[in-house]
Amino acid sequence: TYAENVAKLGYYTVLIDGREILTRDQKGGGRLQKVIANAQTAQGAVAGKVGVIGFSMGGGGALAYAERQPDAVAVVVAYYPATSFIAKGSGMKTFVDKFEVPAVVFAGAKDVYDGCCLIATAKAMEAAAKELGKPVELIVFPNAAHNFIKSPDYRPDEAKAAWQRTTD
Repeated sequence: TYAENVAKLGYYTVLIDGREILTRDQKGGGRLQKVIANAQTAQGAVAGKVGVIGFSMGGGGALAYAERQPDAVAVVVAYYPATSFIAKGSGMKTFVDKFEVPAVVFAGAKDVYDGCCLIATAKAMEAAAKELGKPVELIVFPNAAHNFIKSPDYRPDEAKAAWQRTTD
């Protein structure tokens, strides 16, 4: 539904599974590059940079890989992104220092889903971005949990606000 709504705004839209990008084999960045390159040359697509929108694992994958493609990506929008992998790597500051495009991140303050998308990690990412001068906007919904845009955790006001900010 979300991809359909983006397409209704006039964008050429490609829907991929975030599990294809944020992977243990760490080849998701290459897969995302191929998807972006194919989208940019597809009939019906407008030439130029793309916007990458990701949810949960897809949001984590967008932050990990789309953020490093300033020649192809104009903006990253991450909904309740998986971030647990960051602490396992070289740390938050090193991770965020590689960001090269503006990002908007939506997070639920009550998100405890599988320990993947904790608000404390999102806030640490925002703090690192501020310190490093990276354009990251974190929008926290105090009463939202994970996946607040659909059931069973659907929060209509938060979903509407996030959609409006995404389209802005």
